Amino acid sequence: MMQPGLRSAFAVAMCAGMLGLAGCTEGSGASPGDGSATPKPTTSAAAPGGTGTEAATPTGTPGAGACDLLTAEDIAAVAGRQVGAPVARSVAGASICQYDGIVVTRLQSPVTAAQFDQTVRKVASVVQGQVKPVTGIGAAAAAYILLLKEICVVREPTFFCIAGFEQPQAEQLAEQAAARL
Repeated sequence: MMQPGLRSAFAVAMCAGMLGLAGCTEGSGASPGDGSATPKPTTSAAAPGGTGTEAATPTGTPGAGACDLLTAEDIAAVAGRQVGAPVARSVAGASICQYDGIVVTRLQSPVTAAQFDQTVRKVASVVQGQVKPVTGIGAAAAAYILLLKEICVVREPTFFCIAGFEQPQAEQLAEQAAARL
């Protein structure tokens, strides 16, 4: 099993890779590498009346922090165990929120749900089912990556991934996260 820190770095790389592939499918107007979709780094700060474990959102991008998508209680309910307080950081332009071995990644993206869905289907055919398209996450396009135990979702203009769960649990958390966008 991958170490949590390595898993989050790998998750960011996979998310960026999926975005890069999706961005190449049908001229998205902005390429992932041009800086147009890169949020500013996050910083840790307590919200008024908060505990200090909440992550501040990137400047100028309200609600763009990964820790805004799921709470420790949400994850504990699905995991069937308590998880630690969230640890927030920014890696490669993405907001990362880690609850023990569970990693939530979020970034703004020019990739549309249709482009993402098309890319997932292409990747799934190449890797023989290791990436599975997922339906039923609201108005979003989603895919489950077996190797990483990770679900990735595009709900324009946000791209997020949740790593550390089998597919049914990952889908349940993705539905909760998508509802908060």
